[in-house]
Amino acid sequence: MGRFPITNDQWQEWVKSGAEQSRFADDSDVNHPNQPVVGITWYACNEFCAWLTQLLVAALPADYNVRLPNEQEWEAAARGGDARRYPWGDAWQDDRAAVAEDQETRGWRWTVPVGCYPAGAAPCGAHDMAGNVGESTASSWQSYPGAAEPLTDDDLRVLRGGRYDKNRTIGRCGARYCHLPSGYYDGFRIVVAPHLAH
Repeated sequence: MGRFPITNDQWQEWVKSGAEQSRFADDSDVNHPNQPVVGITWYACNEFCAWLTQLLVAALPADYNVRLPNEQEWEAAARGGDARRYPWGDAWQDDRAAVAEDQETRGWRWTVPVGCYPAGAAPCGAHDMAGNVGESTASSWQSYPGAAEPLTDDDLRVLRGGRYDKNRTIGRCGARYCHLPSGYYDGFRIVVAPHLAH
């Protein structure tokens, strides 16, 4: 699992090879080099992963690639093997995540450079898994097994991690929301792992 969400600086390396800019590339509030890239489609996230896989192919184990994590992988990394509510534990603690409640403390309305909340890191060492930027996953929108009212919408994709402008409830390890893959939404982090079975 990536230690941080993909940043604007990392995204620009892909843009140099001919890829599309993020939707907010000209917005000075969210386009600093070490802020997480935002305003990208789910499709573009996957294209970035394919590009990075090609760059790293010689260094990757056989049958591994760079890809979006599915939501189970994302949640397992955030929780660290137990049922904690937040990456750092069960109780909310101030100054652990860039969420709406922390806006006054951080003195900034928008995303912050990745890694600004080291005390909020997950047990695996991943930062910003609560707040800062919502993260696209490889998963389509489905209910959990055993749900009272099962749902499946293969046209929607799952986002995890909350956002800088959402409350701390959305930053819980188990919180999820969805978006259209063609919409310009939040950011993402990568995982280096075997290909996902379909």
